[in-house]
Amino acid sequence: MKRAGASEQTKILFWASSGVFFLSLLGAAGLVVFAPRLAQYGVTGNFFYLAVVPVGLLAAFSLFGALRSYARYEGKVLNGSLELGGPVVVFCLVVIGAFYLPKPESTFSLMVRLSGPGGASDVIKMGTVTVDFGTDRRTKDVTSSGEAYFNEVPIRFVGTPVGVFANVPNYRLTGPAMRPIPDTHTIYLEMSAAPRAPLALRGLVLNAAGRGLDGVNLSVVGMSQAIKTDAAGNFSLTLAPADASGPVRLRAEKDGRVGFDDYVTPPGPITIAFKGDDQ
Repeated sequence: MKRAGASEQTKILFWASSGVFFLSLLGAAGLVVFAPRLAQYGVTGNFFYLAVVPVGLLAAFSLFGALRSYARYEGKVLNGSLELGGPVVVFCLVVIGAFYLPKPESTFSLMVRLSGPGGASDVIKMGTVTVDFGTDRRTKDVTSSGEAYFNEVPIRFVGTPVGVFANVPNYRLTGPAMRPIPDTHTIYLEMSAAPRAPLALRGLVLNAAGRGLDGVNLSVVGMSQAIKTDAAGNFSLTLAPADASGPVRLRAEKDGRVGFDDYVTPPGPITIAFKGDDQ
């Protein structure tokens, strides 16, 4: 078997060391880009810096073990002189330089659980929850189990009051909006029934020719309130919250004739064709 010449061996060594060098660069870039994700697995603080050691070794090997590059550092330490050369310089630069990289921070998942006036068993399974983590505002939907999840929350927010807001139809938050995040990483929100505002039933009354009919008396059966249509046949009847929860029976009368008597669904708008014959 013919042995490779010195120049061929040099080329092989050059390309091999170049590949190792670029791998070390990719490793360093990966540590920076994926630092927050590494923090989820406990690679923080000193553990993070230990992960840089293999990168420094790769760089030192490729530059000085194969490429034969050279570097020197001279300085004063404890009233004496310090001189470092070769791989030691690059290794120290890589590892010590890691201290100036953005330090990854551990994160956790925050769960916000909603319950109604009936207590913990009265689970609310709709709406959204918004949490202010400093200037980072996040909004999540409430799941079918009555919970909203916020992932990758920086660990520094544990024990810190954060703004928590819930948007649930017909409910309002009980207690303060600012709440500290406990060590259990779970915030319980108690909701109470919100007073419902009156609702206006709107519509238009038309005659047989399809024109607006004025002076028509409209009322909801069971309610004492009644109104009249304007000159264009329009009307707006205010309903109590209890009456606005479903269909209501609406009656329209004019000159002693009932032209409409049927169920309608608020808030409309609805169109009523007034019948001239008695009902």
